[in-house]
Amino acid sequence: MKMKNGPVLKIATGENNNPFYAVPVIPAPIISPKAAHTTPIIKETKLYDLDTQPGKTYILIADK
Repeated sequence: MKMKNGPVLKIATGENNNPFYAVPVIPAPIISPKAAHTTPIIKETKLYDLDTQPGKTYILIADK
């Protein structure tokens, strides 16, 4: 991923310190031993850190 008129973005690391994106701690689900379930297949995702400023527009271009 890169910005239209800028550098290639670095993949984010560590915890996001923005409270808006806080991941809640929830208890483990209670699943009946009789339940038939399968594990979903989740595609790999990537997160990028991007410093933004009010009033600016950012255009991102995905890697091919």
